[in-house]
Amino acid sequence: MSRWLSSTSSKIAETIWPWSTVKKDVAADEPVRSDSDQSQAVPDKPVRGGSDQARTVSNTDTDTDTDKWNRVAVRLDLNIVTNGELQLEYGTGFFLNVPGATQDVIVTAGHNLIKPAKDAQSQPELTSNIDVQITSEEGKIITETVTPDRYHICTKYKEQLSATADPADDYGVILLDRPIVSGVPKPRDAFGYNIVLAAMDLSTPEPGTVLAGQVGGYPGNKQGAPTDRPKFSFAPAGFGKHADRQLDYHAGTDQGMSGGPVWVRFLGDDIAVGIQ
Repeated sequence: MSRWLSSTSSKIAETIWPWSTVKKDVAADEPVRSDSDQSQAVPDKPVRGGSDQARTVSNTDTDTDTDKWNRVAVRLDLNIVTNGELQLEYGTGFFLNVPGATQDVIVTAGHNLIKPAKDAQSQPELTSNIDVQITSEEGKIITETVTPDRYHICTKYKEQLSATADPADDYGVILLDRPIVSGVPKPRDAFGYNIVLAAMDLSTPEPGTVLAGQVGGYPGNKQGAPTDRPKFSFAPAGFGKHADRQLDYHAGTDQGMSGGPVWVRFLGDDIAVGIQ
């Protein structure tokens, strides 16, 4: 079950805009969690050419662009200080095209950004800082380090941070300044979202409509540690029954992919529909 992006769009916008200048089948073991059966849904506003006019989508509309996916998804190196000791964990995030935003928005799982209290005497701990590993158009790895003032977490998730927290609230965003190109801020490549998909039951193909799901992220090696050079991995995702603000899908994932995108090819664009 993934966080259904279309049903959490307004909440993501509320999470982002107050700080911007505009106004899950194989679950990874801890410490790097990959909720492959539980993914969150994606915002319900049309973006990146998303049209309110639905049309027939065939298998031929599922062209792959692995180079782009590699750029749009980012590896997150999570630096967590507990009792004065540094722990390094890993996750995934992805750029999302949010209307009106003046900064680039990375969506990820909330548990990549904050950890629950270890006992009744302690407090939840924000991830101390995150090294965001971004793949450039030239294939180079660029690292941007962000501190807690740059990431923002669903309020309900922070308030109910425990084993019983609603997984549909397990999301957050990281804000990055856009690179300056020829003196002008340039948005990075990003997944779009589309209101049409929010009204579709992706588990039951409509007449003449076939939407192939994909799930992706940056897994570690067999020992659970990432390679020095992030390598994007993706797999087909089969959609199951929808729940409130959650989208059931079936796909194999590995440690480190938690917070990665679930997406479909729709109207010629890659549209995010869930957060692992």
